[in-house]
Amino acid sequence: MIKKELNNVEKKNMLLSILLIALGVLLVVKPDNVVNFIVIAIGAFLMVTAIIDLVFYFMNAKLGGNFINLSKGIIEFIGSIFLMFRSEAVVSLFPVVIGLIIIFSSIFKLYVSLSIKSIDSKKWIPNFVLSILCILFGVVIVLNPFETVTSIVRLAGIVLIVSEVFNLIYSGVLVFSLKKMDEAVTDLAKKDDGVKEAKIIEEKPKKKE
Repeated sequence: MIKKELNNVEKKNMLLSILLIALGVLLVVKPDNVVNFIVIAIGAFLMVTAIIDLVFYFMNAKLGGNFINLSKGIIEFIGSIFLMFRSEAVVSLFPVVIGLIIIFSSIFKLYVSLSIKSIDSKKWIPNFVLSILCILFGVVIVLNPFETVTSIVRLAGIVLIVSEVFNLIYSGVLVFSLKKMDEAVTDLAKKDDGVKEAKIIEEKPKKKE
């Protein structure tokens, strides 16, 4: 059961790693454009959700309305305006967000590597070491030691690519190893069943002639 759950988790991690690698490439190639687009897209999404919440509130106003919808809609509307028209202020925080993503992603991989230590005594070590390095890189990005946001975004993209490429390889190797282990267990079970059947046949009394 644990192996099956771990296998499913790693497959989801592989998909997430592919998406994050694509994001990392975009951050390296077009850092300013990507960050501005993401911020404005988030602002537009908040605007849509704000309108929906406010419409629901006024539609039910005669029934007393829902104060949660009203307050949520107002907060989302103010946030969307800030994101779309003051995107430069939000862009300066974007590297911090990327750094936090790298840190939390690496902490999770660190936990996974320690969890499979008992299953595989060697393959967990590279992932453990790289997870520590990625955590350190993430901390450096969050602390913002560089002068320009563009440099930080590019660095964040590079670290994200390297980290997720390794995670993708590691997850693939782990999934393959788990598959081989399951196949080995299945083959062993079949052989065991075959031996039992042979014993049963041998133990059947022979008919008297």
